[in-house]
Amino acid sequence: MVFDIRFRLWTAGWVLVLCLSPLPAAAQSEPAGDQPPAQAATQSTPKAQEPPPPTETVAAKETAPAAPALEPKSDAPNPTEPKNGAVGLEGTWTKKFVLKSADGAFSFQPTGRVQPLFKLPINADAEEPVEGLGFMFKRARFGFSALMFQQVTLYMDADLAKGSAALVDYYLDYNPLGGKGKLDGVAVLRMGHFRPWFGRQFLMSTAKLQLIEDAQAWKDEAMGLAMQRDLGAGIFGMVLGGIEYGVGLWNGEEWPSKVWNGQDDAKPTQFDTKSPGSVGAGSGADRIPGNFDFMVGGRVAVHPLALAKISEPLPPSGESDEELSPTPRLSVGVSAMYNKRHNQIVNMADPAEDPAFQLYYDSQIKLGADLAFMMLGLSATAELFVLVTDIQSDAPAAVKAAVAANAYEGTGLGTYVQLGYFVLPKRIEIAGRFDLVDEDLDVAGLRLFPGLGVNGYIFGNNLKAQLMYRLNVASGYKANTPAPAAWQENPTSHDIFLMLQASI
Repeated sequence: MVFDIRFRLWTAGWVLVLCLSPLPAAAQSEPAGDQPPAQAATQSTPKAQEPPPPTETVAAKETAPAAPALEPKSDAPNPTEPKNGAVGLEGTWTKKFVLKSADGAFSFQPTGRVQPLFKLPINADAEEPVEGLGFMFKRARFGFSALMFQQVTLYMDADLAKGSAALVDYYLDYNPLGGKGKLDGVAVLRMGHFRPWFGRQFLMSTAKLQLIEDAQAWKDEAMGLAMQRDLGAGIFGMVLGGIEYGVGLWNGEEWPSKVWNGQDDAKPTQFDTKSPGSVGAGSGADRIPGNFDFMVGGRVAVHPLALAKISEPLPPSGESDEELSPTPRLSVGVSAMYNKRHNQIVNMADPAEDPAFQLYYDSQIKLGADLAFMMLGLSATAELFVLVTDIQSDAPAAVKAAVAANAYEGTGLGTYVQLGYFVLPKRIEIAGRFDLVDEDLDVAGLRLFPGLGVNGYIFGNNLKAQLMYRLNVASGYKANTPAPAAWQENPTSHDIFLMLQASI
């Protein structure tokens, strides 16, 4: 309801501004309507028809001196130039709609993405074999990207898939070398809420993925590797035409701070289950007292064929080779993140412990390597992730034992290999992925998520239909281990997804 009222007030405000905006005087030769300025100038009020010039002989034309060109008066208005310092705008469409100034220093691009999804889960061993069946919105995004002075970019993206607006990305980019030729984009400052530079698939637009679901190798929450957007700042860019980088600093807490008993402001170790606490994903200003640690890290990728002037770079802008690249494109990247968390909770699982849930600190080191290749409609991507989690050394012995019993500490691994190919150029693409997650290398068992997909491109990524099948397998788990009880039965299930996407 609050969102609806705000939206109506916002709409009414813009209508009022448009109504009060002054119109150009009729005597001025301003461009009319949505015509380009040069074209509009040629369609001004027609002049009175002049009589034809007298007939001249060929000899007269050859001997007569050329008439000097008439110079326009200095005070004569030029109908092709905007008045009062205004900047003329033009609209373009090249897979996206952009309003931009003639000099390219200003632009405004509305962004949007609607992804209605149908899901059919099949789990023959469950009490409800098709639990989760139905229609839903994968995403319903709306936002904008605005460029000012060729150096400053404002970006905002909101998701309405759950019926209310929730901001997803909102940040500012400052490119001090914007418009400086080869130096443009070498070093760009970003501040706000955005994806940390880690991995390859995580950084891609969700409108340009080959398969409907992301790889579990990096997204699996049970492993603890799952990346998410965060508040922070960093610098990114492309140097030498083939070396891409991004490094930054973020709040790092994966969940807002919970309410705790506050007996030790510097090192909270207990969780007060009786008091209402804040819940929800994302980091913000609600940080546990004494937390002065941030997540730090980044990614570096080398495009060797671009450095050799053989082809263009291959940044993480899309997984499919829609343009059927005539020359090979290659990218090799590495990522690293360090994050000290202050709000982890463990169930002591001992009635004698009071309270039953306790807070503890831990540190995470996340490492990643990625490889991508494209040529003639063929695309290949592979990523490897390693997660090392350590509890603080001064944690109580009972907390350490509970953490070990729940496998919250140790080394985990995730990897995937994905292939795609356009069997019908720019129209029909098939894709497949091998996807593996091992949450703890010291505990028996791992999970597999192989998947297959078919994509139909109607108007590229602006309008496409996707079909995906995924097999979910837990294998090698044993009873009476830290692995979840459901995995110890080594279940197998299936998921079928059908999605239609429209994006601008």
